[in-house]
Amino acid sequence: MFKLKTKIHLLQSYVSGCFSSKPKKYHWYQVRYIYNKNGNRKFDFVNEIGLSEQKTTLNKREVKKICTPLHKLHKVKNMLDNGNFDVEILCYLGQFSK
Repeated sequence: MFKLKTKIHLLQSYVSGCFSSKPKKYHWYQVRYIYNKNGNRKFDFVNEIGLSEQKTTLNKREVKKICTPLHKLHKVKNMLDNGNFDVEILCYLGQFSK
């Protein structure tokens, strides 16, 4: 009987700990996505993204994947033709929850 009580008590403390956690804060950045072809800028757009860690900004590949894929954006779908997709961090907006 003692083992059963301790298992139930541990389970209850684990479940209550999961739901009572604080809301997660994100670091928000304003980012410019640029699409170049042969040195000429075809288009660019600005978006705000939320990152859980600030060091993620150093990894451009990961920042590019946060955005919606370009072939699914209706405005730019016909403009894609083997160009280079680049990212530029414009500014830090602050630390906020969702």
